[in-house]
Amino acid sequence: VKKITIEKDNQIVRRLDKTRKESFPDLALEKLEMEKERRKVLREAANQKEKEKLQQEKQRREEAEKRSYESLFASSNMRSNWQNTDVKDINEWEEDFM
Repeated sequence: VKKITIEKDNQIVRRLDKTRKESFPDLALEKLEMEKERRKVLREAANQKEKEKLQQEKQRREEAEKRSYESLFASSNMRSNWQNTDVKDINEWEEDFM
């Protein structure tokens, strides 16, 4: 076995020391936080999807209401033809007509 000694270049070592990061992470805690964030994103996406679904349903109902004739045929809007005349008794008016 042959050993060779190389002289240290302090400039390179100092540059490397500046970028050195020693960390002792708590991997279990990081995993829990990551899962929590993922669930939060999924929950927000589900809420957004539900809101869009409700909005579309509301819009569909409004469009169907606009197309329906139910508002035209309300009993408060309906009148018979004899109400348009100034005759008080419709039977009397019919007798005079003949």
